[in-house]
Amino acid sequence: MNASSSDGKWHNATGWEAYTSVGVTSADRLVKYLYDAAENNLLEKKIRKDFSDGDSDKESNFYVLKHTLCPAVLTENFF
Repeated sequence: MNASSSDGKWHNATGWEAYTSVGVTSADRLVKYLYDAAENNLLEKKIRKDFSDGDSDKESNFYVLKHTLCPAVLTENFF
């Protein structure tokens, strides 16, 4: 997870990224749409990607992603 700063002051936040749970899930389809929208609309922002598993999103075992009945994506906006 990210933050604009660790010094407790406000800074210009510029990053965007998204997480899904580990493995191939129905959220992978959803997150692709979010990355496409981010790239088309957040032109001045840095879009962070992780292609280590073949797609753009980062993966983690965050509880909110792993223990849900619906496709779940966690986005970090302008950190």
